[in-house]
Amino acid sequence: MPQQLRVERSLEQAERSTGQPLSTKYLNLKHELFKQANYWAGAFPGGNDHGPGHIERVLEKLDQLVGGNPARQRLLRPYELFLTMLSILYHDIGILRAREDHAGISSVYVEEEKKNTYLVDPRDRDIISAAVVSHSSSKDIALETERFSDEELIGNQSVRPRVIAALVRLADELDEDFRRAETAVQEKLDLPEASVFYWQFCQRVRGIRPDLG
Repeated sequence: MPQQLRVERSLEQAERSTGQPLSTKYLNLKHELFKQANYWAGAFPGGNDHGPGHIERVLEKLDQLVGGNPARQRLLRPYELFLTMLSILYHDIGILRAREDHAGISSVYVEEEKKNTYLVDPRDRDIISAAVVSHSSSKDIALETERFSDEELIGNQSVRPRVIAALVRLADELDEDFRRAETAVQEKLDLPEASVFYWQFCQRVRGIRPDLG
């Protein structure tokens, strides 16, 4: 069982102080998506880790980026943290269908979650979808979020969609160490030539940690 992250504790604190089920929704969605996630790399041969381990590490990188209590440090508002963490949970679900443009496919899957109103409010879905599609470095965050104002009101919450999208992409980009491409797993795979470079790249990186200074 992974150790609880500081951002997860921050969501718990925000839930207690606001009465909104932020942590409850996050944990329930995480549980549901992780039941599916073992299949997430199955749609493309030789794919490195896009499953629960990767998602946990992207959340860990977010934790390193915003640290402690981001609301208290005025880095992120509680609802922005909530939407960022939900976007990270969803960002690679498109791998179920294909590797190519999986960010765009993931965004479509988010849009299709029409019935999941308890976990993903319809007013949150557009912002999460934009952050999910923007996690690909081939996408332009400004373009993907141009339909939003710099600050969007959701009820009495004010959120910054571009900040959320940028954090999701940066946290995802930082998960590139050896844990994404275990040597023991590679030895059991018949890797396509096109995949070998990506596995070897990760295997040569011992670890990555943002320097906030």
